[in-house]
Amino acid sequence: MAARRVSPGQRVSHLLGRLGARGDQMFHVPGLRLARPLLAASAAFTVFLITGVAFQRDPWLVVGVPLALFLLALCLLPRIERLLAVGWLALPFALSRLFPDGGWVLWIPFVTLVALAFFVSQRPTLPFDAQLGRLRGALGEGWKAYLPRNMWAHDDARVLVSPEGQTFLVGVTFGRAVQQYGKPFVNWQGVTQETVRDLAAQDWGVAGDAQKVLWVVRPRRAQGDYPPTAEHGVTTVIATAAGLATQLKSWAQMRQNLSSSPSPASPPSPAPMSPSEFGREVETQAADAVQKALPPDWKLQRNVLLAVGGDADLLLISPAGTRFAVDIKSRLDYMKLDTPRGERAKSWQEIHDQVLRAARQLGAMPVVWQALAQEELYKQVGEVWCVRGAPDGLHMALAVIERQEASGRDPYEVLGVRPSASRDEVQAAYRALVKQYHPDRVGHLGEEFRLMAEQRMQEINAAYRKLMG
Repeated sequence: MAARRVSPGQRVSHLLGRLGARGDQMFHVPGLRLARPLLAASAAFTVFLITGVAFQRDPWLVVGVPLALFLLALCLLPRIERLLAVGWLALPFALSRLFPDGGWVLWIPFVTLVALAFFVSQRPTLPFDAQLGRLRGALGEGWKAYLPRNMWAHDDARVLVSPEGQTFLVGVTFGRAVQQYGKPFVNWQGVTQETVRDLAAQDWGVAGDAQKVLWVVRPRRAQGDYPPTAEHGVTTVIATAAGLATQLKSWAQMRQNLSSSPSPASPPSPAPMSPSEFGREVETQAADAVQKALPPDWKLQRNVLLAVGGDADLLLISPAGTRFAVDIKSRLDYMKLDTPRGERAKSWQEIHDQVLRAARQLGAMPVVWQALAQEELYKQVGEVWCVRGAPDGLHMALAVIERQEASGRDPYEVLGVRPSASRDEVQAAYRALVKQYHPDRVGHLGEEFRLMAEQRMQEINAAYRKLMG
């Protein structure tokens, strides 16, 4: 969402709409919060003037009709907006005391037209405001809602903070139920994953580090279940307000280790499993096997939730204190970063980047483990260690990696920089060495040269990680 210029009038109306509201409870649209009471008060006073002209001899109608309409409007408004409406209605009577000649009455139709036009301009945000109200009721006490720093996003997104301290940047759009290839499907327009990412990039406050969520409000005609899907750092949730609240609560409560005990294996299903279901079953069974084979001096945590979205399948801690963030994969093909995406849900490059981000958050070494591979192999692909083999040998492979990382030469010597080199100098030296020693550059010389280049690249990557933290 590109930043647009905000006029002084828009900024003033926005500030008026936030009067009397707690900054951490912005489960409403500021523009609507100003428009509704303004329209109710100006409409009631206009009806008062009209009935006064039409029924001059019947004071009960002159006062009763507009008062009844105004009381009805108060019943439909939230508590704070009721106070604003009463204040707007009291303003003309205060003006009548200041200007007894009655000239101020001419302003009433003008104010009414302004209020009506302002409400019409804010009318598209009515569904968004209604969904925020439902979400607030479903989340319950303890949750906080903040406005994004970008004023143009106040009608599309909110920053939510759970009682546990987990932060979410939630962009809201509305889904439409359609039939696609004979199956129920939900599509939407307006706010997209790109919008949510742009908002997070623009917000230098808490939203920049929040878990990014695109909430697609589930239409009433939608059929079937729509599990959350994650892509490029944004999780898309197609659900009602109650469904989103349940999902947010589950994420907020999973800040640390979800379960320290083995999870029971999923019972066999007579129906064929989808690739995602098969992957989850492989992860569960492999994690169970690792926990049984792990020596007592190793520590293990499963399904560790990350601060910025996602989780790590395993967090293994060696007796020496080295931490390994392990992502379990059911794939059998070799991990190659230059392999095109093809029919895979994620390319190896995307998996590499995801595991690397998880390891950095956990202060661990990044590892991809292919548990179904028959042969045993461990090598460094990019900045991630790829381990293939049975569960009972995983900790032994990690111990070898730990020794190899610890026994390397001085990192400054490996990269050819002086100890006082800046981070920019270290990065420049690293890029130059990668270009020089990448295995693809010597592949035509023979297998032994390629293996030598791979070992050299592993040493270069280890030195770079040590210097860059």
